[in-house]
Amino acid sequence: MDLIADDIARLTYLVLILLAVSGWFISSIRGDLNKSLQRALVWFLIFVGLMGVYGLWLEIEKKTSVSNLEHSIEIKKSNDGHFYTRAMVNAQRIKFLVDTGASSTILSSRDAKKAGVNLSELSFSNPIQTAAGLSYTAIYVVEHFEWLGLELGPRRLLIASEDLFISLLGMDIIDQATSFTISGDNLEIKF
Repeated sequence: MDLIADDIARLTYLVLILLAVSGWFISSIRGDLNKSLQRALVWFLIFVGLMGVYGLWLEIEKKTSVSNLEHSIEIKKSNDGHFYTRAMVNAQRIKFLVDTGASSTILSSRDAKKAGVNLSELSFSNPIQTAAGLSYTAIYVVEHFEWLGLELGPRRLLIASEDLFISLLGMDIIDQATSFTISGDNLEIKF
């Protein structure tokens, strides 16, 4: 299962809510058992209803954030003002920030490890200029790179020596599309 920090936080909140409701139930069961069971059933139904609403919200959000339109994909801008996409790298799902200013796709060292790259075998001797200054990367060929349903085969990627906060999807991958257009809060990619 591919859990990110947001998923772990949501799971933690759900467990805390479950513990609070369970604690209330145990403390209230001392009185009338029938009333306690009725209350527990009501709370259980409320909890199940909220889970259903949450699941529907995720489905609605998923449909509005990425939609497939006749050989084109539309990605919605996130709340932080950036566009994010996911790709499969060596069968591992990796989240990328779409970076049209990057000529090459760069994996963070954390995501590289997740994709099965042994960092100790790499030579971080490839200099690159970033917004933060000069940095060094290693060139690495991943066996499989799948983006938006397209298998792009073995790909030459850069691995960051210093941990980036997120991997960057560069123009080497974006150029696989016939066109991409940013209009307001939408990034449309056509194949």
